[in-house]
Amino acid sequence: MFSTTIIDVANEINVPCYLFFASPASFLGFMVHYPRVESVETESEFKIPSFKNPLPKQALPNFVLNWKSEEDAYWWVSYHGGRYKETKGIVVNTLQELEPYALQSLYDDLQLPPIYSIGPILDLVGPVQWDPNPVQYNNIMDWLDLQPLGSVVFLCFGSLGSLEVKQVEQIAIGLERAGVRFLWALRAPPKAQLEGPREYTSYENVLPNGFLKRTVGMGIVCGWVPQAKVLAHKAVGGFVSHCGWNSIL
Repeated sequence: MFSTTIIDVANEINVPCYLFFASPASFLGFMVHYPRVESVETESEFKIPSFKNPLPKQALPNFVLNWKSEEDAYWWVSYHGGRYKETKGIVVNTLQELEPYALQSLYDDLQLPPIYSIGPILDLVGPVQWDPNPVQYNNIMDWLDLQPLGSVVFLCFGSLGSLEVKQVEQIAIGLERAGVRFLWALRAPPKAQLEGPREYTSYENVLPNGFLKRTVGMGIVCGWVPQAKVLAHKAVGGFVSHCGWNSIL
């Protein structure tokens, strides 16, 4: 997505250059058709060709909303998105049935090279490549085996996702009031900007007082889990997600 300098290398040695775009086609359209950020302070919504409906201003990324103060980030994305048109074709990890409108808008754009939708590209049968706590994983799967069909809500916000304490508290309150069975993959925010989320040493410090005792038997709060394997379990009937593209697929 951000390695467009390879286009120059490919052209220099006369090799066709294709872009593999791992995100949705709708976001590809956003990358190649940046909204007019100059009017972001006066407009309430923006029309982007790959989105069926106008986007409300609050849905735009921060580097668009704050383009004057985050000029470097805005320029970075704008530059790379503009260079996509120089490739021989764009291969997108999506499928026609999932994004018909976005894909058609890209097909109709005469300024773009050919678009190839080849998704979904997912490794659902390969082994889990990283598991920091195999005992925890086995306990979770054993617990899921005991739950009724489609009764468990799985909450997971991606391998890079974490929540602030106030957000954790509100989700916990909602789960307890709903009275649903749940499996919650909860991770601590990173300590530094370039680090990923961490595993909590104790959930008592972040969850409402007594939450774990009151929900014992009804739910599990855990760290990292293999998302695809959990979602494939017959006991899981709901998914609360950050809506990352791999999670959606």
